[in-house]
Amino acid sequence: MSYRLTRNNRINKPSDYKDIFNTGQAEKGKYWTVIAKPSDTSVARIGIAISKKYCRLAVNRNRLKRLAREAFRQSKDSLRSLECVILSRRYRQTSNSELSRDLQALLQKFSTS
Repeated sequence: MSYRLTRNNRINKPSDYKDIFNTGQAEKGKYWTVIAKPSDTSVARIGIAISKKYCRLAVNRNRLKRLAREAFRQSKDSLRSLECVILSRRYRQTSNSELSRDLQALLQKFSTS
């Protein structure tokens, strides 16, 4: 069981993002939105879309991306065969633990369904 995020675990193509946005199911939390759909492979995949419109400073966008990757990395094994796109909602200055808890709760909803 490896906790590494490899190239196979990332969504890279714009067409893949578009497919997930069009056919995936969305769950909204206080700070995050997760859109997910079943994958053709047995590997969980992640895409992160942090909008400059909602999070102006690059340092804050990078922080959110790091937190999203870490939360996905920790729950990757329970999300087998799912493709997830993680979006931030309006940015508010909060603690890392609160942001992580909110995202972990959303990812757990998809792992049970």
